[in-house]
Amino acid sequence: MKKQFLCILFMFLAHLSVAQDADAIIGIWEIESGESHVQIYKKEGQYFGKIHWIKNPKKRTATDKNNPDPQFRNRSILGLEIITDLQYKGGEWVNGKIYSPERGSETPCKFSLESSNQLKITVSKGFMSKGQTWKRVK
Repeated sequence: MKKQFLCILFMFLAHLSVAQDADAIIGIWEIESGESHVQIYKKEGQYFGKIHWIKNPKKRTATDKNNPDPQFRNRSILGLEIITDLQYKGGEWVNGKIYSPERGSETPCKFSLESSNQLKITVSKGFMSKGQTWKRVK
């Protein structure tokens, strides 16, 4: 009976640690250039990110003018959801997309924690991939 209890307790604790690891991405992150902060949050079991802060005051009122869809070109960049549909699998956040307002395009991406305060972002297009590291602000 004692062994069964310990086994159940261990499985429960292991499940909790996986959930905590998955949510470790949640927070506010400074992009590599230092020009903006992105807030990553969980919604319906997936992870998303929006532009939370922009360093240059003149850019804080910028709109999504390069969006290929004309109906979105007047929306504000500040608060814009740029990361969508990330799923936690095998210690990484995968199958997501990241939108670049500067280019008006979306690219597949994956995220991984290098440490509790460093987030590595990898974007891929065809056989090419590029990465950068973001720092945790909060």
